[in-house]
Amino acid sequence: MDDRAMTGRRLNVYWPKDRCWYSGTIDDYNGKKHHVTYDDGDKEWLNLANEEYLFLPRGNEGVAQPKAVPTVSMSDAPEDDESGSEYQQSEESSDDNAMDVDSESDLSDEEEVEEVLAGKKRKRAARARGQVQKKKQVTPSSRIATHTAKAATPGCTGAGTITPMGMTTPMDRTTPVRADAGSVLQKALDSAMHTTGQRTGMVSPIICGVDVNRSQDSHKFSDQDSLRFPFLTPEKIRDSEHRRPGDPGYNPATVHVPKDWLKEKATAGRQQWWEIKAKNFDAVLLFKMGKFYEMFEMDAHVGADVLGLQYMKGDTPHCGFPEAAYHQMAESLARVGYKVVVVEQTETPDQLKLRNEKLRAMGKQQAKVVRREKVAVLTKGTLRDAEMVQAHPDPAYLMSVIEMEKSPGSEGCCRVGVCAVDVASVHLFLGEFNDDELSSKLRTHLAALQPVEVLVPNDNDRLRPSVKQLLKTCLRNPRINIFPMGLEGFSPHSQVTDTLSQYFDFSDTSQGPTEEKPHLPDQLKEIVANPESHKATLEALGAVVNFLKAGLLDKAVIPLARFELLPNASDRSVQPTESAEVAMPKHVLLDSSALENLEVLENSNGGTKGSLLATLDHCVTPFGRRLLRQWLCRPLGQVAQICERQQAVQDLLKVAGGAAIQARKAFSGVGDLERALARLHASTLEGAHCGREAEHVVLYEDAARRKVRALVAALKGLQRVQAGIAAFQPVVNSLKSSLLRSLVTPGDKFPEMDEPLKELLNAANWDEAEQNGRVIAVQGAVPEYDAAKATVSNAHKELQDYLQEVRSIFRCGKDVRYVSITKQSHLIEVPQAYIKRVPHDFELAAQRKGFNRYMSPELRDLVAKLEEAEEQCETELSNILQALVKRFISQCSLWSTAVEVTSQLDALMSLASASANMDGAMCCPTFVTDSPSGAPTFKAKALRHPCSIRTGGGGFVPNDVELGGPSAPALLLTGPNMGGKSTLLRQVCLAVLMAQVGTLVPAESLELSPVDSIFVRMGARDHILSGQSTFFVELSETATMLNQATSRSLVALDELGRGTATSDGAAIASAVLQHLTSTICCRALFATHYHALSQEHQHNPAVAIKHMACHVSCTEGEGGAGSRVDEVTFLYRVARGPCPKSYGTNVARLAGLPEGVLMKASRISAQMENDRVGRLANDAMDVDESSEAPQGQPPHHTSDVSANLQIIAAQLHSFCGKKVENAPAAEGCSGLRSLLAQIREAN
Repeated sequence: MDDRAMTGRRLNVYWPKDRCWYSGTIDDYNGKKHHVTYDDGDKEWLNLANEEYLFLPRGNEGVAQPKAVPTVSMSDAPEDDESGSEYQQSEESSDDNAMDVDSESDLSDEEEVEEVLAGKKRKRAARARGQVQKKKQVTPSSRIATHTAKAATPGCTGAGTITPMGMTTPMDRTTPVRADAGSVLQKALDSAMHTTGQRTGMVSPIICGVDVNRSQDSHKFSDQDSLRFPFLTPEKIRDSEHRRPGDPGYNPATVHVPKDWLKEKATAGRQQWWEIKAKNFDAVLLFKMGKFYEMFEMDAHVGADVLGLQYMKGDTPHCGFPEAAYHQMAESLARVGYKVVVVEQTETPDQLKLRNEKLRAMGKQQAKVVRREKVAVLTKGTLRDAEMVQAHPDPAYLMSVIEMEKSPGSEGCCRVGVCAVDVASVHLFLGEFNDDELSSKLRTHLAALQPVEVLVPNDNDRLRPSVKQLLKTCLRNPRINIFPMGLEGFSPHSQVTDTLSQYFDFSDTSQGPTEEKPHLPDQLKEIVANPESHKATLEALGAVVNFLKAGLLDKAVIPLARFELLPNASDRSVQPTESAEVAMPKHVLLDSSALENLEVLENSNGGTKGSLLATLDHCVTPFGRRLLRQWLCRPLGQVAQICERQQAVQDLLKVAGGAAIQARKAFSGVGDLERALARLHASTLEGAHCGREAEHVVLYEDAARRKVRALVAALKGLQRVQAGIAAFQPVVNSLKSSLLRSLVTPGDKFPEMDEPLKELLNAANWDEAEQNGRVIAVQGAVPEYDAAKATVSNAHKELQDYLQEVRSIFRCGKDVRYVSITKQSHLIEVPQAYIKRVPHDFELAAQRKGFNRYMSPELRDLVAKLEEAEEQCETELSNILQALVKRFISQCSLWSTAVEVTSQLDALMSLASASANMDGAMCCPTFVTDSPSGAPTFKAKALRHPCSIRTGGGGFVPNDVELGGPSAPALLLTGPNMGGKSTLLRQVCLAVLMAQVGTLVPAESLELSPVDSIFVRMGARDHILSGQSTFFVELSETATMLNQATSRSLVALDELGRGTATSDGAAIASAVLQHLTSTICCRALFATHYHALSQEHQHNPAVAIKHMACHVSCTEGEGGAGSRVDEVTFLYRVARGPCPKSYGTNVARLAGLPEGVLMKASRISAQMENDRVGRLANDAMDVDESSEAPQGQPPHHTSDVSANLQIIAAQLHSFCGKKVENAPAAEGCSGLRSLLAQIREAN
C-alpha cells in the first residue's frame, strides 16, 4: 500500500515492553514516518517499517473508541474519597514502582499497600530513552474482526449471541435475560474449540465464565485478554481439578489458575480475587474494598452492560459502586439471570496490623491485604433480603426435577420427583407422580408454581432432554442449573435421609424439640420412614438442600421450612363410595392448559392485567395475595368447604362489612410479616446467621439499625393485626359463618397473643429505637442489662463515697472535686490553698493555675472498677437487640399462626371486595350433588365474564348457559369469527372456577354440580424448540383431556382440528365430541367452524346445538355483481341452532386486506358455498323423486332430509336474501328447485 494512502486508516500498534496492542489513527505522513494519534491521547511519529502493526477493518475506520472515564457510577462519595480500587491506585503510582493500594473508607487511618504491575505509561519512558526493543514475533490475528463477527449458537436463548470464538455480543437491553452460566460457558467452549481448530496460528480470545455482552468501550480491553490470561484460552482452559472440556466430570463453574502465573503476574490483592474467582468462575464477584464493591476483569464488562456502570481509568477492566447501592445492584444482576457471589471484608486494617504483629513475632511472612471471604450467593431463586423482595410479593420458587423408572404395571412412562422452595417465605413443596410422555402433570405444576430457577441433573437418563427443553419453553426466562449426580448434587435417596438428620431431630416428638434442632416435620415422616417408596421425592429434595448449602442458605431455610405435599401429586384415583361428596377430591385439578388458556394467573403477554388473579386480588397484605394465588390454582372440590367460604364472603359483604373495612385499613400497614419472621428467625439460629449481616463482616452501613427497624416493623405489624381482629369483635356473635368466626376469635384459630406481644412492646421505647437505631431496654426487661447498670451505679456510688472521705481529709467542702482530662478520668482537683494537706500516697497527675490534680492508688482501683462496669454495661447494651430478637422468636409459632390466619382473612376480604366493586349482578352459586336427572348440571342465568367486574360490566353481554341435568351435557357452538365463542367458553369455565374457590359469580343465578377437574383447549401455539407443531400441541392437550377427564369434569374445546386438512380436522373433532358425550359423559363446551358437526349431532340428545348470533348485511364490492362482501354485526348472544357460515371475509375486511384480495376471496367463497348448496339440494330432490322405496327396502328418513333443507335454507338466505321456511321434505323440494334454478342462472 502507498505510504501516503495509509493516512486516515485506523490500526493497532504492538508495544513489546507492555506486551499489548494500542489502537490509534494515522493522521499524517512526512515522507518518512507516519504520525499516529492513539485513542488515549498519545501522539508520535512512527516508521511503520520497523513496527509490528495491524490495520483495523475498514468498517471500524473513523470510529474512535472513547477513553474510560474514571468515575464510579451512582457514587455519592466525596471527591477525595478513593474507591478502593487497586487498579485506580496503580495509575497514580510511579512508572517503575507502582503500588497497589487496597484502601478502606478513610485512607489516613485504614491503609494497605501492596505491589502491582507498573502503569500503562511505561511505553513513553521506553520510547523517550530511545531503547531498541526486540519485537515479539507474534502473528497478529484478525482479533478485531473476531469481535465484530456474529454467529448465533442454536439453543442459546436469551443469553446474547455466541460468536465462533466463544465471545458474546450485546443483546437488546430491553430484554435483560441471561441463560444459565453453565450452558453458556459450555456452548462458548464448544464453539471456541471448534473454531480454533480451523484457524490455526491465531491468538484465541479468552473464556469469560459468565455471559459477557461486550460494548464498544470494552473492546479496548479484549485485545490484551489472551496475552494477560493464557490459561483462559480455549486451548488451555481447565477446571479446578485440571480437567479439560469434554473430560468426564468437567466442571465449568471452576477454573484452574496456575500458581506460577499468580506468583509472577498478580499482586496480593489480585491473588485474593483470583483465588475466589477460580472457585466461582460461573459467577459475578462483588468484591468489597473499603466502602465500595469492585468488579474486575470479565465481571466489569457485566457491570458496564447490565448496571450501566462506567469503566474506571486504567488498562484493565474495572468498575464499581458504593456500599449503599448494594441491594439495588446485586438484585439487578440476579434478576437478569446471573449468579452473584458477594465477597466481604472480614477484617479491618487495624485488625490486619495486629495480625501482622503476631506473624512478625512468630517469624512468619506478613499479610498484605485484609481477609475477605464469600458470604452470600445470589440467584433468581435465592433472593431473600427485605430490600430485594419488597417489590415482588409473588413467590419465586427454586425447583428441582428428576425422573426415574416407574413401578412395573403402573401408568405413565416414568416417575417424576419435584421439590420447590420459596426461599423468602421458606415455603417448600415436594412430591412425586407418574407422568406421561408429554409430561402433562409436570406442566401443570410448572404453570401453577412458575419457578424462576430450576435444578436439573446432568444425566439424560435421569431427565429426558425433551423435559429440559420443556422447562425453557413453559417458563418465562428461567435460570437453568445443570446439577451433577452425586453427593453435591442430586444425592442418592439413601444419602438424603442422612442429610436431613443434620437439620432435624428424628427422635420422638412427645419429648419436645431440642434446643439445637426442630423435630422432623410431619410431612417428611412418611417419606423418611419409607425411603424406597419415595426415591424421586428424596432425590429432588436432596438437590435443593445441596444447592442451598452451596449458596450458604441451607441452615437459614431448611430447619424453618413449612413443608407441604404437592397438590394432586399423587395419582388421581378417587372412587365413589357412600356419597358423591366423599367421591370428590379435596381440590379441583387445573392442568397447565387450563391455567394458561383461562388466564388465571397471567395474560398471554406474561402480565397480570385481565387475568382472574388481577380481577379478584384486592388483598392488602403480600402474604394474603400469595394465599389467594394458591386458592385460584387449587379450587376446592368438596361442597362443605366451598359453602364455608361462601358464607364467610357473604358475611363480609353484609353483617361484617364495616368491620372488614376497618380490618383492611389496619392490615394495609403490616408489611410482609411472613418473610420478616423467616429472616428474624434465621438470624437466631447457629450457623444460619450468614450473609452480609454476619458478625464478622465489616460493614460501613449501620447493619444494627436495619435489624432494629426490622424488629420494630414486625412488632408494629403484629399490633396492626391485633387491631384488625379487634374490629370484628362487636359483630362476632352475629356471624353466620363458622369459618369467619373462628378466624376472628382470639383463642380459636387466631391465637391469644395479647400478653406476649405486650411484654415485648413494653420492653423498650420502640419509637426511639427506630429513630436512633439502638434499643435501650426498660428496667426489668433484660436482667443482664439491669445487673450491668446496677454495677455501674455501685461503682459511681463508691467513687462518691471516696470523694467524701477525701473532702473530710482536706476539711473542705465542694472545693475538692473530680475532674476528667484527655484519657484520664476522676482526678482529684485540689485548690492550692489546701496543698499542705495532700496525703503522701497521692500522685500529682496534672495541674492548672491555682489547682493541682491528683491520683491515688485507691482511686485508681475505683476508676478501673467503674470502667470495667461501664464496658460490661456497653456489651450488654449491644446484646439487648439480639436478646430481644431471641425472645421475640421464642414465640414464633404464635406469630406464624397469627400471620396464617391473617392471610386467610385477607384473602376472604379480597373476594368480598372484588364482588362488591362491580356494577352488574353477582350471585352466590348453589351447589347440587344430585340433579333430578342424576347427571351433573350447570345452569347459569345472565352469566358474564369475570373481567366485567373491573370494567363496569359494559364490555360483556350476559348469556344464559345450561349444561347437563335435564338438558344436554354438551354444547356445540358455532358462529362467526370474532363472534364471542372463545369468550363464552372462558366465562363458563371461570364461573365454575370462581364458584369452587368460594366467591360470588357474575351472574343473576348459578346452579351447578361440583367438578373434579377443568380441561381447556383453545388458541394456537406451537413448541417449536421442542419440535412440536401447532397441531401436535393441540392434539396432545386433547389427549390429556380424554385420558384424565371423568363424568364430573368440565371440558372446553375451541376449534379442535384446525391445524390440519379440513377433512382430517373435521373427522378428529367429530370423534372427540362423540367420545366426550358417549364415553366420558361429562359437561363439555365445543366451539367449532366445522358446520357439518351440527348436522351430524343434531339428533344427539347429549349435544345442544347453538351459535353466537350476529346480523349480516351484504354490500356490493367494486367488482359489481358477484363481488358481495358480508358485513357482520356481532350480537354476542347465544342463539339456538347452527350458524350457516363463519363469515371469514368479514374478519379479512376488518383486518385491512387489500380490496382486490377481499373481492376475490368473496367470489371464491360464494362459489364454494353454491356448489355445496347445489349438492345438498340435488340430494334432497333425489330423495323426493324416490320417496316411495322399493318393496322390501326401508323408506328414507325425512328427518335427515329436513336437516339438509334447514342448512340449504340458511345458505340460500345468506346468499340471495330470500327466506325459505322450514318444511317437510315433500313440500320444500319445489321451492328449492326454483331457487336452485335462479342460482344456476345467476352463475
